[in-house]
Amino acid sequence: MCTNRVPEIMKTSRLITDKYALLRVEGSLTNENIQTFSEEIERLMEERTNLVLDFSEVSFICSATLGLLLRFNQNFNRENRAFVIFGVHEDIMKIFTITEVSNYLSLHPTQKEALEYMDARIARQ
Repeated sequence: MCTNRVPEIMKTSRLITDKYALLRVEGSLTNENIQTFSEEIERLMEERTNLVLDFSEVSFICSATLGLLLRFNQNFNRENRAFVIFGVHEDIMKIFTITEVSNYLSLHPTQKEALEYMDARIARQ
């Protein structure tokens, strides 16, 4: 469940390449904007096979978003697509670890490492 703190506005920007879509997320991922975040990912799924999420500017994440990430990860894996996240801040990584979400997601410290993983995964497809 999310806390009652005042949420920051979530902003997204995207970069589309031949191999993947990169979605940069800024601010807080809360109950108030989870639907918008979900719709953005669904649109990108239609445009590209593989998705990279840049969480380097994400300052807060609620438990509902954790469930959403797991669901999208499962959907991508089922369709033999790559779903990669990089730049997760230490506090949010602690949440991923405590809840064991980190066991299921492809998490990378940097964009370079995430894209190297993506390239290797695409090469195996």
